Amino acid sequence: MNTQKFFFTTAIMLLGTLCASAYDFTVNGLYYNFISDTDNVVVTSSGEYPNPYNGDIVIPGTVTWEGKVYQVTEIGYDAFSKI
Repeated sequence: MNTQKFFFTTAIMLLGTLCASAYDFTVNGLYYNFISDTDNVVVTSSGEYPNPYNGDIVIPGTVTWEGKVYQVTEIGYDAFSKI
């Protein structure tokens, strides 16, 4: 396999893994993404259709994931679309 084809194939495989999940983690039914280089997170959608959010939703000021506390500072643009 030539070098160019190898890098192209590797890039496609990595891109597929990056697009596989619309969120980084979920806690208590809310989906979150990390905000790069901060201890902050954004509420996001699950990436599923229809969106699984329903009923009254309470967004906390902080969320704990794997023993670390993150500030919830944003609500993503499409977080609650397609409900």
